[in-house]
Amino acid sequence: MGFDKAEFSDGRAILCVISDMAKYQASNPDILAKVSQSGRLPGVYIAAGMPPTRAFQAMVEKKIDTAQMVFIDMKNTARPQELLCAKYFSIASPSNLTDLSILLAQVFGSRKGGGHYLYFDSFNTLAVYNKFEVIGRFSNYLVQQVRTKSARGAIIVVGKNNPEAVNIISTLVDEVVEV
Repeated sequence: MGFDKAEFSDGRAILCVISDMAKYQASNPDILAKVSQSGRLPGVYIAAGMPPTRAFQAMVEKKIDTAQMVFIDMKNTARPQELLCAKYFSIASPSNLTDLSILLAQVFGSRKGGGHYLYFDSFNTLAVYNKFEVIGRFSNYLVQQVRTKSARGAIIVVGKNNPEAVNIISTLVDEVVEV
């Protein structure tokens, strides 16, 4: 099944997108455009795999309203020049899931009225820095935040080469989609 057939329009879907990195890099802008309804919704983009500057450029090309986006960079502490106009936060390392959890609670708490979405660009990155038990607990927290904070939904990208990560997240989402 491809992403085009996925149901993200029901207002509350949480999807796991399984992809190899070559296809993901090429399809990321299209997935983002679909999720954001061609740029009309506010969102939270967690950059764990793709540099946020590349994601930002893809969003601009697809006419996604980046003024409504919150970028969370899990690898860099210096704000990229291209993202000076955006709401940008950084986490020192993908191993610091506590800081990410606190930041997500603040972001979701500040967005009254819901309608936003979450896009986690590389769940695999967490597996490099954390034990799977920790990733499992964080995954539960992440899904709970999306479901209870009136979020439109979430896309969590997982690589095909990481079956343990796929197993963890696929039990928590509404649909698993391969691209």
